[in-house]
Amino acid sequence: MSIDPDSVPAAPVYTITLGPQGAAIDGTPVPGATGEDPAAARQAALREVYVKAAFHGRPVRVTAKETDATWSMIVTPGGDVLTLSTPHPYPEPQPAPDWSGDLPAAYGPALAAVRAAEAADRIPEAAALAETLAKQAETDHGPLHPHAVSILTLRAWLALRADGAWAAEALIETAQRRIAAHAPPDETARLTHNAHATWRLIAREDPDYARDLTARLLGILVGDDRRTADVLRLSPDAAGT
Repeated sequence: MSIDPDSVPAAPVYTITLGPQGAAIDGTPVPGATGEDPAAARQAALREVYVKAAFHGRPVRVTAKETDATWSMIVTPGGDVLTLSTPHPYPEPQPAPDWSGDLPAAYGPALAAVRAAEAADRIPEAAALAETLAKQAETDHGPLHPHAVSILTLRAWLALRADGAWAAEALIETAQRRIAAHAPPDETARLTHNAHATWRLIAREDPDYARDLTARLLGILVGDDRRTADVLRLSPDAAGT
């Protein structure tokens, strides 16, 4: 596709670093991207940026740093990459998002329906209603806006009460979104810990599904060495090793 650099906002700019230890994005290691195969590590990092671009619903800016070179690029959700001949423009300072603000009044009826279904112990219905409301908030404000992330978080907790298998994916997705949005970390940690606990159950009951979730789970466990080691030990791919 054709990319117009002037139409891409100056922020965020994601930084990919490639070196002997593998690839990292903004200092967070990319799962499975080792230094043994630089080309594969580069592609793994770009795939992670495609996901971030999808979160924003538009192309994003990237600075790629290797041992002997630095590139400025624009990456689209569909995987197109445009290498720029000049550095990215310096972004204007942005006010910190308000994570304590109330949801818009227009969301009141839909949120009341979620709460009514929850109070009546119709948890799967409440989770489905919360998911619909979260998608509306994403459309209205963008996927990383506090309103969208807060409703998605509500949906994740309801999913946990409704269904273990679906909950694992909902918890992981929500933790990924909160990390990308720099949401308050305490609740993000709670979601991450519950995602890990739910994944452990799935690893015993449905190894194929657990395998599909493993890389995404490891991505939200960066810095949590104990749970990371547990996932690597219990992963279906570790069986027999």
